[in-house]
Amino acid sequence: MFKVKINQRVARLRKERGYTQKEFAELILMDDSTLSKSESGKRAFRDYELEKIADILDVSLDFLFNRSKTKPDIIVFHLNEITEETEKELLHFIENRRNSQK
Repeated sequence: MFKVKINQRVARLRKERGYTQKEFAELILMDDSTLSKSESGKRAFRDYELEKIADILDVSLDFLFNRSKTKPDIIVFHLNEITEETEKELLHFIENRRNSQK
């Protein structure tokens, strides 16, 4: 299974939440060039930075470290990778499952 590295996960979540690097760096009390290095993998995030990042992005540290055991976290994270047609197929599948369980 493909594992997303923590730096990639932070960058992706930041973008999904609509933050620029500069905006996000200010929120986590970090220089934007330092954030850029961390997101590109040239510098590791510090523990206290990850705690702040998790709080701001409203995710668990387990999720940032790709240790989340809950399916909703995993599903939501990968939803942005699917095409519009696949999304429609998934919604149709879910609707059919709901109807068959009634």
